Amino acid sequence: MGLQQSIPDSLIKAQAMIDEARAAFERGEKPEPEPAQKPAKPEPVKSCEGLHASMAAAVAAKTAKNRAARAKLAKKIRPLAGLMSANDIAEKLGCSRGMIVKAAGEHGIDIEVGRGRRGGPSAEQLTELRRCAAEGATTADAAKWLGVPHGTAKHWALKHEIKFGVR
Repeated sequence: MGLQQSIPDSLIKAQAMIDEARAAFERGEKPEPEPAQKPAKPEPVKSCEGLHASMAAAVAAKTAKNRAARAKLAKKIRPLAGLMSANDIAEKLGCSRGMIVKAAGEHGIDIEVGRGRRGGPSAEQLTELRRCAAEGATTADAAKWLGVPHGTAKHWALKHEIKFGVR
């Protein structure tokens, strides 16, 4: 028994296409161009006015998309408005507090906004800050004592007119 090889049909067809293309080339025929697979890219903008126009269109489209998303969010906020605060609504709906406040404001929904994270010093912290200043400590020392960042202690001192380094 001899060794028998089988050549796949796809290779036979590919070789036939190559032979046909070679014969056409030798006869001087040009192959027809195949239709483009991908759509042609848009021509690049060559002027500043065109660039500004395309950017303005992109911004307008994004703004419209965001406005529609906030309108959809407002429909979800409306039934919860009197029952929950903005933070609770944001947590429940899985989005940011700022997005809730913005959507509610745009659609005339009254919600309890609350103070947020920036509440300022408590009465005890303010008393300690004044005591540290009276003892001649620096704002860095007061910050360490209060357990807040140095910039926070400095901001509180400026806001409440507490002078450090003055005896």
